[in-house]
Amino acid sequence: MEHCGIDVHQKSSQVTVVDQEGGVLERATIPTTRAGLERWFGRRERMRILVEASGSSPWVVRLLREFGHEVDVIDPRRVRVKGRE
Repeated sequence: MEHCGIDVHQKSSQVTVVDQEGGVLERATIPTTRAGLERWFGRRERMRILVEASGSSPWVVRLLREFGHEVDVIDPRRVRVKGRE
């Protein structure tokens, strides 16, 4: 299963897909709209997606779950980056 992180912003969002070892497979900037998210995530195999907590994250999370993905919301102030403890 691929893993994905999304930094959600009002107009566009940054997406990074990584493999099990953390190697970057793909990066993209996509519109933060229903159509943009559906175009990028709608037909993909099930992914584990981490979404940065923001004002837009609740509807984004609901939509990604509708597409069948496993989605969690994270607060970046409470996450430690591996190697930067």
